[in-house]
Amino acid sequence: MEAVEKRKQIPYTALQKSEGIYAIWFLVGILAGTLIFNFHGGRYTEQFLIAMNLSQMGYQQVKILHGRLLWYILERRGKRFLLLWFCEMTRFQKQVRFFFALYYGLSAGILQSALCHQRGILGVLEFILLLFPHYFFYGLDWKGMQGFVRKERKGVLAFKILLIFFIGVIVEAYFNTAILQKYYEFITLVR
Repeated sequence: MEAVEKRKQIPYTALQKSEGIYAIWFLVGILAGTLIFNFHGGRYTEQFLIAMNLSQMGYQQVKILHGRLLWYILERRGKRFLLLWFCEMTRFQKQVRFFFALYYGLSAGILQSALCHQRGILGVLEFILLLFPHYFFYGLDWKGMQGFVRKERKGVLAFKILLIFFIGVIVEAYFNTAILQKYYEFITLVR
């Protein structure tokens, strides 16, 4: 009888609620990044466009040394990865998550605005290609790290987190660069 009287509850955990809050901070970062680029981007546009053109020429003309790129990405992403993982074990984990969600949103907003400024609608496609598929794996890692201290079987979880991180680095170094090379070949043909 008591079960009938209870209201139906939608399954909704605290983790899902916090993910929504981080998504909101990420979107706020994207909006702020877009505004920053649009209001102050004139100062940096020329330098950014030169860097993007050099990057594009590198993808088009140079055979990429994937081994060196792999170690470079591992070093760059590894520092942030370890910092995030360490902070998940402290009492400042939520503040760090908010900061990183806002920081990555801000960075994404600036990058997207600059690419759209330079390439128009193709800038949206380039933005997506620059971030995916490897950021899918990094997102899975971030989700796996949340609440790491409270979870059981930490050894198995740590192995999974590290494995997914290394898969993301490998995908970024090999698969993503191949996609970007094809995209820049396409851009050259379209012009």
